[in-house]
Amino acid sequence: MNAVSGMRHPLKTIKRAVIILMMLIGLSFTWTPAKGGELDLATTPLFLGSTVKPNIFFMVDDSGSMDWSILTPVHWHACSYDPNITGSYYSSECGFEITNGMMRTWANNNWRYIAYMYRTSDNDYPDDCNSTSYASNEACGAEDSDWRVLSSDLNVIYYNPDSTHSPWNGPCVDTDELCTNASFSNARSNPREGTQGYSSTRNLAGFEYAVWIDDRGYSDSRPLRGSNVNATDSSNDEIDLWDSHVKFVVDSTNVQVWHITYNPNSSGMNATETLKTTLSGSACYNVLGGKSSVRTIAGNDSGWSGTGSGDCRTISEVQQNVADWYTYERRRSFVTKSAISSVIKDAEYYRYGLSVINLYTSLFTEVPSDNQSEYAEHNNALLADLYDFNWPVAGTPLRSGLQKVGQYFDNTLSGKSDPIQEACQQNFSILLTDGYWNGDSPSSYIGDSDNDGHSRTLADVAHYYYDKDLSDLENIVAPNTFDEATHQHMVTFTVAFGVSGLLIDTDNDGWPDPTLDTNDDWGNPFYSEASKIDDLWHAAYNSSGTFVGAQTPDSVSETLAAALANIANRVSSATTVAQNSTTLKTDSQVYQARFDSSNWSGQLLAYTIDSEGEIGSTPVWNAHCVLTGGTCTAPSSTFDGISYDNRVIITRDWTSASGIPFRTPEDFSVLLEQDGTLPDNLDSLLANAPYEISTSNTSEQNDNWDFAEDLIEYIRGNRDHESQNSPSVNSFRNRGSILGDIIHSDPVYVGAPQRLYNDNFDSAPYSAFKSAYASRMPVVYTGGNDGMMHGFRADTGAEVIAYVPGIRHNYEKLPNLAVQPYLHQYLVDGSPTVSDVVIGNEWRTVLASGMRSGGQGIFALDVTDPSSFSEANAENIYLFEFSDEDDADLGFTHSNITLAKVKVNAADYRWAAIFGNGYNNSQADGYASSNGQASLFIVLLEGGTNGQWTLGSNYFKLSTGVGSTSTPNGLASPYAVDINADYITDYVYAGDLEGNMWRFDLTGSASEWNSSKLFETDNNQAITASPIVGVHPTGLENGVLVYFGTGKYLEPTDNSTVSQTTQSFYAVWDQFDGSTISKADLLEQEILDEQAQLFDTDGDAQQDSLINGRRTTDDTIDWDVNNGWYMDLIVSGSNDNQGERQVTRPLLRNGAVIFTTLIPSSSSCDFGGESWIMELDAASGSALPMSPFDFNNNHTFDDGDKIDFVYGQTAERAAASGYQSEVGITATPAVFVAASKVSEVKVISGSGGLGSFTEGPVNTTVGRQTWRQIK
Repeated sequence: MNAVSGMRHPLKTIKRAVIILMMLIGLSFTWTPAKGGELDLATTPLFLGSTVKPNIFFMVDDSGSMDWSILTPVHWHACSYDPNITGSYYSSECGFEITNGMMRTWANNNWRYIAYMYRTSDNDYPDDCNSTSYASNEACGAEDSDWRVLSSDLNVIYYNPDSTHSPWNGPCVDTDELCTNASFSNARSNPREGTQGYSSTRNLAGFEYAVWIDDRGYSDSRPLRGSNVNATDSSNDEIDLWDSHVKFVVDSTNVQVWHITYNPNSSGMNATETLKTTLSGSACYNVLGGKSSVRTIAGNDSGWSGTGSGDCRTISEVQQNVADWYTYERRRSFVTKSAISSVIKDAEYYRYGLSVINLYTSLFTEVPSDNQSEYAEHNNALLADLYDFNWPVAGTPLRSGLQKVGQYFDNTLSGKSDPIQEACQQNFSILLTDGYWNGDSPSSYIGDSDNDGHSRTLADVAHYYYDKDLSDLENIVAPNTFDEATHQHMVTFTVAFGVSGLLIDTDNDGWPDPTLDTNDDWGNPFYSEASKIDDLWHAAYNSSGTFVGAQTPDSVSETLAAALANIANRVSSATTVAQNSTTLKTDSQVYQARFDSSNWSGQLLAYTIDSEGEIGSTPVWNAHCVLTGGTCTAPSSTFDGISYDNRVIITRDWTSASGIPFRTPEDFSVLLEQDGTLPDNLDSLLANAPYEISTSNTSEQNDNWDFAEDLIEYIRGNRDHESQNSPSVNSFRNRGSILGDIIHSDPVYVGAPQRLYNDNFDSAPYSAFKSAYASRMPVVYTGGNDGMMHGFRADTGAEVIAYVPGIRHNYEKLPNLAVQPYLHQYLVDGSPTVSDVVIGNEWRTVLASGMRSGGQGIFALDVTDPSSFSEANAENIYLFEFSDEDDADLGFTHSNITLAKVKVNAADYRWAAIFGNGYNNSQADGYASSNGQASLFIVLLEGGTNGQWTLGSNYFKLSTGVGSTSTPNGLASPYAVDINADYITDYVYAGDLEGNMWRFDLTGSASEWNSSKLFETDNNQAITASPIVGVHPTGLENGVLVYFGTGKYLEPTDNSTVSQTTQSFYAVWDQFDGSTISKADLLEQEILDEQAQLFDTDGDAQQDSLINGRRTTDDTIDWDVNNGWYMDLIVSGSNDNQGERQVTRPLLRNGAVIFTTLIPSSSSCDFGGESWIMELDAASGSALPMSPFDFNNNHTFDDGDKIDFVYGQTAERAAASGYQSEVGITATPAVFVAASKVSEVKVISGSGGLGSFTEGPVNTTVGRQTWRQIK
């Protein structure tokens, strides 16, 4: 039997195929892109991505069949069911399945193939009812005998109520006037002005469509009719003629809804047609929504006129949807135009080309020229040419068409420019077709390239241009798991819809079973039509590409993209390190989080660091090994692993604000809502379940519940359902580790309480708390993109707890962790903050964290006593969550959280989480900000434990007033300051995307809190990292200095060194007078020079350690004139700032300010980048008189650490103000004080590994520099 459920809508198939292609060739692509001024937040680490844009060439089938408006999977003719239709059991019509993608009907005394739904002047083939080859439904009335032509369940490009049909995402007039919604009463046959069908219009009143209900089947291998009728009363996943259906008649003012059932017997179908309702008016009717809603209503035979469900539609919305389907998606070629335009417009910054297989001389758009950096104009012209193109009556020469693309990439196609610009550039061809190849053969030199015994096949063409080196450039194309080739080559991605081959994929891995190799027997494509479809599959395999067919199950369309994964096997880190002490001693350790992008696994490693600041070469433990088990190379050992069933994993309750174990609910049925839906997070988990969540079929419900159980266990760490273990059902992605990748979540070490609060500070004595937990188990916490915040024992690396945030974004992404291939996404990517606070008159240790790009929310946990971590205690560990569902002004929470005490009113002081609102708060997700302004949130820790948040009561929001919904602003991580040493927050400082540094005054009661602008940068330099605040050199009574850098590293376009705004580092004087300072008020310090020099670092008299140092100016600051100082991140006199920016939190140590900068890789083909570690006089920004860096590693700081900076013919020996990191892009250092107190060791974690450097004391005019820390 043919399983119709495997037939996908071609538009969705093509869109999804191309989307997945783009995501996995590193385009950071999303189907719902950033709009207007929203940030295009990257979904993978930016420093992994090459800045070289791939060449993507669409080769489109322009054969005549692409003009048709009917597309069906293999199915049985209506006469196989109904004895009253002409035909017999053994006839060629009724005795065989229809396999050519059309419908077949008896009309006008003959059999007719139905290729069109409507008669229009721009149809390429006959559309009357006289030709036996081609006809239209409108002329022949096929629907009268076969209702299935009106249902998208069989005629898959027909109107689909599950879809929102929409205009092409491109120009319908000239090259710049976008396509608009069609008219229901005057719908055009073709929306492109100037085409043949543009003036052909139709009033769609009376339009009919049907929704199939699978309630019958047949008992043998095929349906039988008449005296042999074999209809059954059970479903069979096939669209049988005798299945029930609901028919809709959409008129100009109303919609009739008919329920039609059959009782087939030897004499006929015995249809019963019942008019259930005639809808009119403006209500949103449930039955006009998606197919699932229709089937539920029909199954219950009630609610036919019901309104207000989630996917309901009004009559006018249905009319608009129908009109847009007719005008923009009715034909097979329209489906292709719609898909290509959508993906190009949503990912405009890539190098697209396009042609057709027949009339390629009329339509051949090359990829953009070398001197084009903006592609919008090119893309609009490409789409305009595609829209203008009229499909000819022609064959399907796919082989020669693909060869044209190969020749183009090989720079041998006459009259075309070489499209390959860079040595690492990837080249993709996307071949789209609806049929079997025929016609022109490729050139003889193609031969039997894949050595399978058949020459000049499509597979041979794909293999030839994959195997051939297409350029003389260096062979440095990034290899990956599925494509090991490093030479310039063409990967072929084939998309076919409406056709089936002979080979079968039984395990849903995207390839035939049994497994075939390049030169194995894939069938003889010269022997049969179906073998030519298998040749499409073979072509994709031969070129490390992927094949997707509309006839394949959904899982194949996702598995196919694994062959396009392009991210090389790189192990990197983007986090800071955690430390277990601030002083170097015998048991000092540092903890580094990192990730492996080849399989998106994570690692948390512990290293020793000795009294000299040397980091151990082998980790003490690796949490990935301890958790996953097996043999580990670093450290070299074998681990048992932790059973998924024994892990302590908790989450927010499905229905309330409480903690529960993250396990499968005991009874799903008790969680079902009245409308058949589940609580939101469970509903999200079941997004990839085999059946609709709202199904009322008990068997289907049970399959869904089984899927949920398998998925939850998989997320917990059960590997039985990974595809490598051949599960019988619910096959999930293979993982390299149970621990997901850790990218931006800085690990935090939590040992015994260490604060210095006196016992009168709060309602409970701190000393008692400190004593009670003096020996508590040390734990390292970090977030993972496996959807969890993890806690690991600091001594062994064993996991002791994991929390799955209930924030909706996290649950929406969790099911994707199991999908193969995995398209990387951020989940729990924020850095935790841990502090001792008072809640309910008790001291507790609280962990709070945002999600970064993982979601729009924060969460808080009670981590006071790790010995109490258990799933049974989940309710006490969980504290609260706060998300954009509670306040729509909250964006993606890139802000780190400060936990501090604030004055709510004169008699009420509370502990609170303080954080910036983050980015993209106006995203149209149902919880969009109404103003897009940057804001500071102050959320009381004990305020939301019941899940209820009230502005002005248990949380507060201070708006900056800057930002809009079209260009949403975002506040970065804040820094809280206690001026008068009473441990109560007085001021908070934070910067925004518009380049403003804000001062938030919390000295009064909450009703008096306010914001004011301290500083406004030039050129709107974005501020995306936390500042740090120090005492003014002349004393605290004169104010403070606020230190911060500018720049951002959030979007794919940030990963460039070209045409970037020059960024700066600032120190701004806040005199607490409410004034706003500008750059002109500051002293300028400059970067004078950069110089490389060799040092002897091991005392062997060999200068073999290369240091690249920086020299800066040492100008004197005049506080009567200057309100601070600044340094532009560009070498004086240079025109190239190299894209340098400062996006990490600075440090204040011993009178110096220390900060790291970031420079993306200057080579377009490299990954990673560079950092400079800068150390300047905190008061003036000037160069320090003595080197702060022990470059020669002799534990003294003297002239031996200076660098000879060369100016023309002379050299001047000077102390460096900075040096280039040896471990790539570097985060904020962790600081250890040497036992001698004379020097400090800074440990840095970078994209290239782990490193350290030693710094000495600084002579400075700065007095007391900091005060009690507020976390």
